[in-house]
Amino acid sequence: QVRTLRQQGLAVLQNLLNRASSSEQRRRIEARFSGFSHLQVDLLIADGLTTEALFAAERYKNRVLTWILDSWQAEGICPSITEMQTLLSPTTAAIYWHLSPDTLSTFLITNDDTNPVVATTRPSEAFTTWLKTWTRDYDEYRSKGKVNDQSVKENHPWRANLSQRLDELKIILNIDELANNLSNINNLILIPHRDLHRLPLHTFFPDTLTTYLPSTRIGLSLSQQPPTSALAPLL
Repeated sequence: QVRTLRQQGLAVLQNLLNRASSSEQRRRIEARFSGFSHLQVDLLIADGLTTEALFAAERYKNRVLTWILDSWQAEGICPSITEMQTLLSPTTAAIYWHLSPDTLSTFLITNDDTNPVVATTRPSEAFTTWLKTWTRDYDEYRSKGKVNDQSVKENHPWRANLSQRLDELKIILNIDELANNLSNINNLILIPHRDLHRLPLHTFFPDTLTTYLPSTRIGLSLSQQPPTSALAPLL
């Protein structure tokens, strides 16, 4: 029943987008109901269509990025798997997260596999609960910025519990299972989603050189720049 309602919601959203009178109206509609676009990724994963799910996540992410840059495109450009793999090598992989209202999914993209692997798919509730506590304590910690007594900040719960909180996040993101698939990987490209951009995900992979990207499309654009590009060591 829930699945049917999700599919119906996506159909209604697509109908609204098709009837939009302008690209601006289309953008406002998709921004207002972005949760349905995220749920589309969940449905594709549930059907075992992992590559299509990754493409759906990438297309929506790139549409949002072009929106931020004031160059909204109705169809966000999504590289093919082959194009994505030009960012990789036998020792370089990419971890691509997607966070919907219901599910936290992780795609592992490697150089020698034409099908991205969904390493973890789990309810997003645990992460959402964790993030609320992290944000609350961090905001309180930042509010002490002008306090003269440095010990007040040093002993603040956010700072004192930092290691424990990150250990909790490591479990939520199932990092240990991911690490089992990275035995020959020295370089990692991390592609977070939504609030995951705010977090020090690279600390979970101390033995690898990590690079952050907002999307694979952005990575491909950067790889075409001169060798001074931040991605140069990985290519």
